[in-house]
Amino acid sequence: MSEQSKHRPEGESAQGPIDGKAEHVDHDADGNVSMRGPLHDGKMDGEFSFFQSGKLHQKSQYKNDQLDGESVEFFPSGKVLQRVHFKAGKMNGLLRRFDEQGRSELLASYVSGELHGDMVTYENGQMVSQQHYVKGKKHGVGVIYGPDGGPILSAHYVNDKRHGEAVYFGPHGVVVRREPYVEGLLQGLVEEFLPDGRLRETNQYLAGKLHGESLVYYPSGKLQRRARYEHGALVPTPEQFDEKGRPLQTAPVPATPSVEAQAADAAKQSALRGLMDVARKKIVAAAAPAVTGLLSGAQMPAAPELPSAPELPTAPEIPATPELPQAPEVPQVPESPIAKPELAAAAAEKVPPVAAAEKAPALTVKPGKKAPPPPPPPRKGLILEPPNIGTLPMTETSTPRGK
Repeated sequence: MSEQSKHRPEGESAQGPIDGKAEHVDHDADGNVSMRGPLHDGKMDGEFSFFQSGKLHQKSQYKNDQLDGESVEFFPSGKVLQRVHFKAGKMNGLLRRFDEQGRSELLASYVSGELHGDMVTYENGQMVSQQHYVKGKKHGVGVIYGPDGGPILSAHYVNDKRHGEAVYFGPHGVVVRREPYVEGLLQGLVEEFLPDGRLRETNQYLAGKLHGESLVYYPSGKLQRRARYEHGALVPTPEQFDEKGRPLQTAPVPATPSVEAQAADAAKQSALRGLMDVARKKIVAAAAPAVTGLLSGAQMPAAPELPSAPELPTAPEIPATPELPQAPEVPQVPESPIAKPELAAAAAEKVPPVAAAEKAPALTVKPGKKAPPPPPPPRKGLILEPPNIGTLPMTETSTPRGK
């Protein structure tokens, strides 16, 4: 409010009072008009305009100092951002929110300041979620839609709690999970399906905890694992089967889930949360104040919180493959004694000398002929002599051709 307006008598404008009404004007720090509207007996009464940086930001109807009638917010471009109706200071009627292209982002019904009726959110003009409310609480069917426009979650609520069946959908509308609820807690048979619709797993729940038989199936439909729970505790060790139905040896279930089991559980949780991310972010972004300006208290209630993905049972552990016995060592081939000199020398010592070498007869030499060289001394060690194959027969010389 400017210094002049601070010192101006209540209910009087620059033009002075007219029929008990006066125009009230406020300015920002730069001297631009930030608010303009009529006062009656010192109370806001009629259409007030609010400005930001000199541009129209909002127009609202007031009566007896309370919002009463339509309130409209604008983008800086001048296009409509939001329209909402009030009665005696409380939202009453439709709240409609748009993007800058004029497409719907939020449509909600209010009665006396509470959500009462359908609340619908959109993204790029396409429906993202739809939920029915009664006196500010979720009551009835709520649906969340995927980017392709198909449903990814449908759940029934009573008094703000899940009550009835919740169904999750995969691509092309295939059901991937069914959950029965009673007053917000899982109760009954929970079923999970493969993307092609074949049954993958069933679990029994009681008051939100696993209680009863838990079955896991191969894609072929054959039973893979069977376990039993009592109030969330596993009893006794689960049974495992191969695809031909033959039982497998099952290792005792550890008190702490394995790293693989924790990773599988986290992947399931992440997948279910991812189905609702788009809708959740859009609703949070749409939960903006319905009215800004003087009455900071006149705001649109925060958009209702979407249900978080339910906690899933830990994925079954596949028993570890038993360790195979190590292959026996192959005995090494003994080394040849010739390979090592020390072994050859030892062997040579054990070989008796050749008698012929000791008593070799003296050689006689005919006159005119040279004496043959003496035989070499005997070699120590093992000597492999070539076999005596005799003398090769002489062959007749072939007659040359042409003779």
